[in-house]
Amino acid sequence: MDVKKENKQRGQKLVAAIHQYFKNISRTRYWIRLNYYAPTDGYNFFFEQSRSRTLSRSQPIGDFPNTSFDDLLEILIVLRKTYHFTIITANLTKEENIQLRKHGVL
Repeated sequence: MDVKKENKQRGQKLVAAIHQYFKNISRTRYWIRLNYYAPTDGYNFFFEQSRSRTLSRSQPIGDFPNTSFDDLLEILIVLRKTYHFTIITANLTKEENIQLRKHGVL
């Protein structure tokens, strides 16, 4: 299977998972947490929400083991075409964060 097509499908899976949890409730903050997980050399995605005066909720929406940074960039570009939530990164290097900002996905 073509890598670009596979990355597009992964991005569409993330969009479908977010659509399942996103309810657009007033006074509720929504964001996405992106975590690099070294043992699988891949990335995990979580959809998080927090209403005022309540605890935040975190839902896993994607796990992509053995994914390169370039593939991650393509996945995030597909995600950004639909949703523009804040993305908070964890365990990424400074250079990777700079590249994500440079491409407009953070």
